[in-house]
Amino acid sequence: MMRPRVITILVSMLAVMSLSIAGASAQDASPAATPAAGSIQLTHPAHIHEGTCDELDPNPLFPLENPTQIEDSMVAHSMTTVDVSLDDILAAPHAVNVHESPENAANYVACGNIEGPVVDGTLIIGLNQLNDSGIAGVSVLEENDAGGTDVHVYIVYDLAS
Repeated sequence: MMRPRVITILVSMLAVMSLSIAGASAQDASPAATPAAGSIQLTHPAHIHEGTCDELDPNPLFPLENPTQIEDSMVAHSMTTVDVSLDDILAAPHAVNVHESPENAANYVACGNIEGPVVDGTLIIGLNQLNDSGIAGVSVLEENDAGGTDVHVYIVYDLAS
C-alpha cells in the first residue's frame, strides 16, 4: 500500500509534468495518438527492460500490467508485482519503458531509468516523453513483504494541450 508521503510526492510530480513536457528522443518521428479527455482507449504496454533509456535492450525483462484510465482523467495507472527485489533491480541498469501499442511496440512513448535514492523502501522515477508522444509519467517501485517489488506506472496523456 502506498504511503501518504509517496502519494503527495506523486501528485506533485504529475502536476509538474502536466505543465511542461520532457525532451523527446529520436527513435521514430511519428507521434503516438493522444486520446481525448474521458476516452482513453489506447493500450500502452509497459515493461521493465535491461539497460537504460538511451541503450535499451528491446526484449522486455519483466512485463507490467498495461496502464488503464483513472475515471475520466487524463491519467492511467497500473500496478504489477515482480518477483525480484528492488535491490536486485538496482544492481544493474534497468528502465521502465512504455510502448505506443501492442501492434507498434517498437515505438517508445515514455521511458525512465530505474535509479536514484530509495527512501523507506520506495523509489520514484520519472517517465520522460519520447517521440513527441504527449505521454509522460512516473513509476513508483516499492519493496514488498514477499521479497519482490510492486511497480506502479502512472502516465499522463496530452501534455501538449
